[in-house]
Amino acid sequence: MIRRAGGGGLVHSSPVTAPRTRLLATLLTAAGLIAGGFDAHVAPQIHGLWHGVTGVPSTERIAASLLAAAFVWWLGGRASVRPFLWMGAGLLPLLPAGTGVGAAALFFSGFSMILLFAVLTAIAARGLIPESATLDPAVAGLIAFTFFVFVGRYLPGPAGPQGDEPHYLLIAESLLEDGDVDLKNQFDERAFSKFTSADLEPHTAPRSPAGKLYAIHTPGLSALIAPGYAAGGFAGARAVVSAILAAVVALLFFTTRSLFDARAANFVFLLATFASPLPIYANSVFPDSAATLPVAATLACLVAPHPALIALASTSIASLPWLHPRFLPVALLLALAITLRGRFSILRAVGMWLPLLVSIAGLLFHFHDLFGRASLSAAYGPGFSSDVSVLRIPWGGSALLLDRQFGLLLFSPVLLLGLAGASRAWARDRQIATTLVVAALFFVGVGGSFSMWWGGASAPARFLIGATPALLLFCGALWHAPQTRDDVRAVIAAASGYGAGLLLLACMAPRALHNRADGESGLLRLLAPVLDADRFFPGFVNDSTSLTIALLWGVALIAAMVRPAVALVPVAALVAVATFGSTRPLVDPFQASLRALEAWESHRRTFGGSDRADDFLLEIPLGNASWNLTPQTRLYSPRFSLPPGPWTLRVAFQADRTPDALNVGRLAIVGDDDAATPFVAAALKVDADVATEPFTLDTHQRRLRLRADGFQSRIRILKVTLQPAAP
Repeated sequence: MIRRAGGGGLVHSSPVTAPRTRLLATLLTAAGLIAGGFDAHVAPQIHGLWHGVTGVPSTERIAASLLAAAFVWWLGGRASVRPFLWMGAGLLPLLPAGTGVGAAALFFSGFSMILLFAVLTAIAARGLIPESATLDPAVAGLIAFTFFVFVGRYLPGPAGPQGDEPHYLLIAESLLEDGDVDLKNQFDERAFSKFTSADLEPHTAPRSPAGKLYAIHTPGLSALIAPGYAAGGFAGARAVVSAILAAVVALLFFTTRSLFDARAANFVFLLATFASPLPIYANSVFPDSAATLPVAATLACLVAPHPALIALASTSIASLPWLHPRFLPVALLLALAITLRGRFSILRAVGMWLPLLVSIAGLLFHFHDLFGRASLSAAYGPGFSSDVSVLRIPWGGSALLLDRQFGLLLFSPVLLLGLAGASRAWARDRQIATTLVVAALFFVGVGGSFSMWWGGASAPARFLIGATPALLLFCGALWHAPQTRDDVRAVIAAASGYGAGLLLLACMAPRALHNRADGESGLLRLLAPVLDADRFFPGFVNDSTSLTIALLWGVALIAAMVRPAVALVPVAALVAVATFGSTRPLVDPFQASLRALEAWESHRRTFGGSDRADDFLLEIPLGNASWNLTPQTRLYSPRFSLPPGPWTLRVAFQADRTPDALNVGRLAIVGDDDAATPFVAAALKVDADVATEPFTLDTHQRRLRLRADGFQSRIRILKVTLQPAAP
């Protein structure tokens, strides 16, 4: 669009969408989001296929959808909103619901449309970022801190601290109350009940002396969060971590503006604050969150060696070994980078290396005092050598990048795509680019060398979070470069919008990002509850990865940064390989039937199949374990949920004939508490091959699982089914 400037000349203004396209995009946005208020179903029954819809859009959803549509109309006066025509995909699930065909369209419903809206918003608004006002680094940090604390109202959700987090909190309490790191009295007094309802098992260091309970975790992070923990418990500890990551955002803004310009700095600020893993890890008490500060401080020192920045970098680098010994290689790299920057200065070298060497010596003395050995692996005991190996790096490093459950591919794809900005950063400053690349490789290599490369019970890609400042700066370099094609910028914007949408989904359903022991992606389960979407993404858990899928994703990511249209070829290839190379049906029969039954009484409209709940037969997935029971053995299935009502449990099995044996095993449905009475239990008798048992659930039950016990003979469980009883 052309408008007349004040002096009479003509200048170009932001593009305005044509009225018809603008109206259509607005209507499709409203329709696509409102349609997600209906649950579309395609579920197998004993005889045929049931398909229909349940539920109705809530008042809140309708209001939010209309508000989103109004935003699209407003945005259409400032940018092209043609991408929002894709919001019409939200109507596609009505096709399989009405006809029973095209089940893949079920993906475009519910949470998926919220994520799609975020992606399209970023694509459409990407041209408005340069027009945004330039911030001050301190203001950028303050905004980030405020937002991180706000996100903390929703994360980590009802589950509370997970994995190692309670142990870091307990160490902080011991430092405050006892002035030591012996946790024996904390566990004796169950001090962990202040922040978790779980029965916490100690992470005891193998070399703990008799009568002492020292954790395998170093106390650096606990000392850091101790003031916040003393003031506000778990929330106070998270506020300290949020303040650290807000400082990282401020330093990244300053570094990007110094290296490139204000436009790139604005982009990095928006990406880091609202669309990266930082808001999630700002509310996680893990050492990896705090490890981002020395990386960001080093970058700021390299562009502006101010004494205050050098002091911050020196102090934070020296703290890295106390956060975790695995950060020592990164600490050495960062200290070396600052030492070699510009003309050599003895004063700067001493200021960098003396605190770090004193810190390492102090940590070794600490380990010697606790465990009798001045070794960085003293807390882990003799098992450390088998837990960490450089031979794992190719596998673990690839998994940290591409695994569907624990990698960056589905957690923060913009950081993967931003790697293409390394060459642009190299063209601007070779030493900074080299430092960034080597630091990122160190995080990938060290994290990938651990047998538990996923980082335990945490959000995905925990061992790579320390590299986030480097990856964000690469994203800024790519966004800034004049030679970057607009379609490449559109891909970066789409990935950024995905990150913002994922953060929103995490706040709405925190368990979507919690680790699952079965190798399945919780996020994909949230987006497509009844579809086997895992097949389209590589999985590295339990050595079950499809290397072909991983390779095709790698090619697609590289192509997307060169010429996005070319990336469609490997994407089409991986869809074909995953579709025709899998023996599992695209629609998960158990989840599809279960989801239909859970919503059976919610404004149901049936378009095909029997409209009787007792015509569903649910075969419970037994998981990857071989369900062959011998005496004194116990097996568990993956967890599932069940709606209330009368049910019939049926177990098909084979048992070896054993003299004087009668009840050779038992199969029960239990909850998380093994000591509690089972919801139902079926006795497996030697003279039968089928066992049935009716039972009734008074309320909806979640996190159920099968428990099978062997008694007197060898038993093979063939199939376990559940059928709703006729009313």
